[in-house]
Amino acid sequence: MTDTPDIEQARAKLAMIQPQPFNAEAPPEALDGHVTPTNLHYVRSNFALPDHDGILSVGGAVKNELSLTLDDLRAMEAVTRIVTLECAGNGRLGQTPLPVGEPWGHYAVSTAQWTGALLHQVLEQAGPSLDGVDVRFEGADHGPYYEYEDIPFVRSLDLVHAADPAAEILIAYEMNGEPLNADHGAPFRLIVPHWYGVG
Repeated sequence: MTDTPDIEQARAKLAMIQPQPFNAEAPPEALDGHVTPTNLHYVRSNFALPDHDGILSVGGAVKNELSLTLDDLRAMEAVTRIVTLECAGNGRLGQTPLPVGEPWGHYAVSTAQWTGALLHQVLEQAGPSLDGVDVRFEGADHGPYYEYEDIPFVRSLDLVHAADPAAEILIAYEMNGEPLNADHGAPFRLIVPHWYGVG
């Protein structure tokens, strides 16, 4: 996906760390309020912005494989939570020697209001196997990474955690009351409260 004028405008007030893939910190004043405006929220990208077919596929060790559209997710109970995300590399620039990775200062952190469907309800529909251990999440983004020519962005959570209603893990499709933009995971992304925002 190529950058559009709308994306360029949304990025204008951020402190760029890396142009491609685009990574940028929030400006200090963005953290003054309880919620960071979307255009001031930090951006963490491992790969170039991907094209996305808009389908959430759930497969593997489940009773019912699912293919959910954005409309399907919106038809489910909508839950809104204010969640702070912080890149696990925040503050890296102050380390000696400087580790490999983006040279983040202290503003790869932001707070937003996220709205979406609850992950545990999607998992209930899928019916994970009783001997399941992890839930593996694979994004649409992929590309070269150090010695690898082309790898996808993948993370996992313990099944017990992912399926726990109390964890309130969201498949978010809105940020601060608006549909997600490409820099923040459109058409939907995972929001895991109390975990680093590593994706």
